Amino acid sequence: MPRRRHGHRTPLPPPPMPDVIPLSLIPSNSLVEIKYVNLPPGLFMRMSELGIMPGNRVKVILNQFGYVVVEVMGTRFGLNPRVSSNIFVKRIIK
Repeated sequence: MPRRRHGHRTPLPPPPMPDVIPLSLIPSNSLVEIKYVNLPPGLFMRMSELGIMPGNRVKVILNQFGYVVVEVMGTRFGLNPRVSSNIFVKRIIK
């Protein structure tokens, strides 16, 4: 049986919502609304400080193999695949 590290938790599945997919699958130059964030408490707090929290709109500037550059409230920053695959969003069509 594999050992569990301190603070490690099994990720929860996202709640069933239609048209909600991981941020890592959104193409570049898309506008999305964050619906659900499944991250450890410390990382969730950091993401919410940056504006990545349910209800906010985010522009995906670039997505290359799960590495995502987003723009939130005029600020751009990058997310690695582990983080971007645990942020669930709904694409906004304009």
